[in-house]
Amino acid sequence: MYLRDEPARATRAVLVTTTYLEQRDLRNLVPARPPRQPAAIVRVDELAPEFARFPYTAVGADRHWADRLAWSIEQWTWWLTRPGSTTWVAGAVP
Repeated sequence: MYLRDEPARATRAVLVTTTYLEQRDLRNLVPARPPRQPAAIVRVDELAPEFARFPYTAVGADRHWADRLAWSIEQWTWWLTRPGSTTWVAGAVP
Protein backbone atom coordinates (compact mmCIF):
# COMPACT_ATOMS: atom_id res chain seq x y z
CA MET A 1 0.00 0.00 0.00
CA TYR A 2 1.31 3.41 -0.91
CA LEU A 3 0.67 6.18 1.60
CA ARG A 4 1.17 9.84 0.95
CA ASP A 5 1.46 11.87 4.12
CA GLU A 6 0.25 15.20 2.80
CA PRO A 7 0.12 18.31 4.94
CA ALA A 8 -3.38 19.26 6.01
CA ARG A 9 -4.97 22.28 4.43
CA ALA A 10 -4.81 25.03 7.00
CA THR A 11 -7.94 26.97 7.74
CA ARG A 12 -6.08 29.60 9.69
CA ALA A 13 -2.50 30.52 10.52
CA VAL A 14 -1.07 29.18 13.76
CA LEU A 15 1.96 30.72 15.45
CA VAL A 16 4.37 27.97 16.54
CA THR A 17 7.03 28.51 19.18
CA THR A 18 9.79 25.93 19.58
CA THR A 19 11.64 25.92 22.89
CA TYR A 20 14.78 23.93 23.64
CA LEU A 21 16.16 22.94 27.02
CA GLU A 22 19.91 22.69 27.39
CA GLN A 23 21.38 21.00 30.45
CA ARG A 24 25.11 21.70 30.61
CA ASP A 25 25.88 20.46 34.12
CA LEU A 26 24.39 17.45 35.92
CA ARG A 27 24.78 19.30 39.25
CA ASN A 28 21.89 21.54 38.14
CA LEU A 29 19.58 18.56 37.79
CA VAL A 30 16.84 18.60 40.43
CA PRO A 31 15.01 15.32 41.16
CA ALA A 32 11.29 15.40 40.44
CA ARG A 33 8.64 14.67 43.05
CA PRO A 34 7.11 11.21 42.86
CA PRO A 35 3.88 11.18 40.84
CA ARG A 36 0.56 11.16 42.70
CA GLN A 37 -0.49 8.12 40.72
CA PRO A 38 2.14 5.87 39.22
CA ALA A 39 1.86 5.34 35.47
CA ALA A 40 3.32 2.60 33.37
CA ILE A 41 4.80 3.34 29.97
CA VAL A 42 4.58 0.20 27.91
CA ARG A 43 5.45 -0.80 24.38
CA VAL A 44 2.40 -2.00 22.46
CA ASP A 45 3.21 -4.55 19.77
CA GLU A 46 -0.28 -4.78 18.27
CA LEU A 47 -2.23 -1.56 18.46
CA ALA A 48 -5.71 -1.12 17.04
CA PRO A 49 -5.70 1.60 14.36
CA GLU A 50 -8.80 3.11 15.97
CA PHE A 51 -6.87 3.59 19.21
CA ALA A 52 -3.89 5.08 17.38
CA ARG A 53 -6.23 7.63 15.78
CA PHE A 54 -7.84 8.54 19.10
CA PRO A 55 -5.16 11.06 20.28
CA TYR A 56 -5.60 12.99 17.04
CA THR A 57 -9.24 13.64 17.83
CA ALA A 58 -9.22 13.79 21.64
CA VAL A 59 -5.90 15.52 22.31
CA GLY A 60 -4.89 17.00 18.99
CA ALA A 61 -8.05 18.92 18.14
CA ASP A 62 -7.02 21.89 20.28
CA ARG A 63 -3.42 21.60 19.06
CA HIS A 64 -4.17 21.56 15.32
CA TRP A 65 -3.08 17.95 14.75
CA ALA A 66 -4.85 17.52 11.45
CA ASP A 67 -2.31 15.82 9.22
CA ARG A 68 -3.70 12.30 9.77
CA LEU A 69 -7.37 12.96 10.51
CA ALA A 70 -8.42 12.01 6.99
CA TRP A 71 -6.55 8.70 7.08
CA SER A 72 -8.57 5.54 6.57
CA ILE A 73 -8.28 2.51 8.85
CA GLU A 74 -6.15 0.90 6.14
CA GLN A 75 -3.73 3.85 6.17
CA TRP A 76 -3.47 3.71 9.98
CA THR A 77 -2.88 -0.04 9.82
CA TRP A 78 -0.12 0.45 7.27
CA TRP A 79 1.50 3.17 9.40
CA LEU A 80 1.42 1.07 12.57
CA THR A 81 2.75 -2.09 10.95
CA ARG A 82 5.54 -0.68 8.81
CA PRO A 83 9.07 -1.95 9.60
CA GLY A 84 10.68 -0.08 12.49
CA SER A 85 7.43 1.35 13.82
CA THR A 86 6.96 1.23 17.58
CA THR A 87 4.22 2.60 19.77
CA TRP A 88 4.52 3.41 23.48
CA VAL A 89 1.50 4.16 25.62
CA ALA A 90 1.30 5.65 29.11
CA GLY A 91 -1.32 4.22 31.44
CA ALA A 92 -3.82 1.53 30.57
CA VAL A 93 -3.79 -0.08 27.14
CA PRO A 94 -7.15 -1.04 25.63
